[in-house]
Amino acid sequence: MTDVTLYHWEPNANSGKPMLALFEKGVAFDSHYLDLLNFDQHKPDYLAVNPLGTIPAMKHGDLVLTESTAIHGICG
Repeated sequence: MTDVTLYHWEPNANSGKPMLALFEKGVAFDSHYLDLLNFDQHKPDYLAVNPLGTIPAMKHGDLVLTESTAIHGICG
C-alpha cells in the first residue's frame, strides 16, 4: 500500500493526465477504478473521498485533489 491513491475511470482523458504523470515520475500509487456506467462516483464510499462525485481524485495522506490539472501539476 502506498501513500497515494488515484481514483479514476478509463478511457477518460481527465483520468489519463494524472495517471500518466504519476507513471512518468515513478510515483508508486494505488489505482482505484471507478465504473461511471455503474455510478460508482455517486456511492457513499467515493463521496466520502470527493463529495462532488467527480473524477479523477487523488488522495495523498489527508490531502485530496479533485481537478486533473492540479493533480498533474503536482506530479509533473
